[in-house]
Amino acid sequence: MPTNVWLCPADLLTANMPQTTLWLKRLCDTERARMQRYRTEQQKYGFLSARALLRTILATYCHQKPEQLRFITNRAGKPKLEHPHAPHFSLSHSGHWIALAVAPEGAIGIDLEHPRKPRNVMAIARHYYHPSEHQRLSTLDEPARSREFYRLWTLKEAFFKARGTGISEGLNRVRIAPEGQQPPAYFDFEPEFARKTGRNTLPRQLYYHHEPMGIEGLHMALARAGQPLCPQITLFSHNQLAE
Repeated sequence: MPTNVWLCPADLLTANMPQTTLWLKRLCDTERARMQRYRTEQQKYGFLSARALLRTILATYCHQKPEQLRFITNRAGKPKLEHPHAPHFSLSHSGHWIALAVAPEGAIGIDLEHPRKPRNVMAIARHYYHPSEHQRLSTLDEPARSREFYRLWTLKEAFFKARGTGISEGLNRVRIAPEGQQPPAYFDFEPEFARKTGRNTLPRQLYYHHEPMGIEGLHMALARAGQPLCPQITLFSHNQLAE
């Protein structure tokens, strides 16, 4: 089954919009407390926009009202729905954009990067990437180097989100192949993981998209366990919010 992806602006809801008051009431106590911990208005309403997108979309899958959805988290902090027919989902927020991926079956991870300032990509890659990836970056000139850097970063983040563990397992232990090569990734810890668990549930399907929906400078990656990735990407607006 296809993976559905929604992209929406981080200012989907702002302080002066009529829908904002309604969505503030739809948050649970934990979400409201988390929103208040953000320092700036932009961060607070970016968080509210992400929760509105998440609750609107997932409510349609669960045939519930957005405010009825209940979330729990695993040991690593990855959220999931308390519902017998809950889909798998992953949320990412970067710069002016939010992305939500939903898959009826199989763990899913999404990562979005919308860089707003230059980074020393070679210094970052030296510390966090596999040596072969760092070597590959060193052979490229700009802008190809930056694009490859973010392709690798988003694919790694999406991979660990699908695993439900987080990047603390080590970004440099996942080696992403050059674009178009198969298999798309190699996992340094795969034999160790299989030996300890007696099974192999590592996500094999990876997908990367540069500038989806024509949004300049936007990098997006998906990882999914077991199922082919055929993403359907939709731009989400405030007109689609549940009333």
